[in-house]
Amino acid sequence: MTLSDMIARFEDVFHVHVCVHDVSGITNYNSKLYLEYSRKSHSCEYCTQVKALMSASTCMRQKQIVMRRLRILKGQPFFGTCYMGVSEYILPVMRGNRLLCVIFVSGASREDLPTAAAKRRHTLGDELKDALQNEYAAFCRQRATTRSILKLLAELLADTILENSSNMIAEANGGHDGRTAWQVITPVNSQIRNSWLTTDLLPYIQENYRSKLSLRMLSDMFFITPEYLCRIFSRQMGSTMTKYVNQLRLRHASIQLTSTTKSIAQIAMDVGIDDVNYFYRLFKAQYGMTARAYREKYAESRH
Repeated sequence: MTLSDMIARFEDVFHVHVCVHDVSGITNYNSKLYLEYSRKSHSCEYCTQVKALMSASTCMRQKQIVMRRLRILKGQPFFGTCYMGVSEYILPVMRGNRLLCVIFVSGASREDLPTAAAKRRHTLGDELKDALQNEYAAFCRQRATTRSILKLLAELLADTILENSSNMIAEANGGHDGRTAWQVITPVNSQIRNSWLTTDLLPYIQENYRSKLSLRMLSDMFFITPEYLCRIFSRQMGSTMTKYVNQLRLRHASIQLTSTTKSIAQIAMDVGIDDVNYFYRLFKAQYGMTARAYREKYAESRH
């Protein structure tokens, strides 16, 4: 059974949601471990609705906090409850002192329901206290589980990953320059380094381009040094990460300019650029005309 088949079976039988956050390229290593990007993202129905209401940036910050906590705990797994009431068991998968990936198995854990309710009240406050209430109630019915089930499933998935990656790397004797895995981590096999960038990092950027992406944040999320991330991105993409993200944002902005009646300021915010004057400068540099002129020219051409 492949890792993807196992995850699908667990989700179907136990009504949990599984996310494998790949920081090493392990899910590109062989056919038994291969995962579509959707299996590497928190994309269950309730999470998607939360992102639509609260913005994806809040979820990204939550995940960044989790990654920093993993560093503090030096690889120890833990249970957590997110700000919108989803319970998770978070299990780092290690070979030697190398981090391969982080497994998240989530649901509505019976033991964590009081904590979940308190976090939702704190997050939503009075103004949004009824927001997503029906959706959350449905989530609790559909994803009802226990901590023991979340932990068991995560451990079974970790065993499968380790069994199928035994030849990937030798047991590590230490990180680069004697540092531990929790101080510096890079993709561990040069043969899959290129595919890791295109199958994991770029889709993550494309999914979250509206958020406040930064080199520091992405290096935190993928357990690599900012210097390494900057170097590998520039070498493979022929562009800095900042330039790539801005071009992605401007491409989406150009579509909105000709297909909606939103204000230019609102479009700038929608694509992740808070400073409208900065947006104007970027847009003109990219397209050789102002955003307003672009809208007038290409909106007219559609009629």
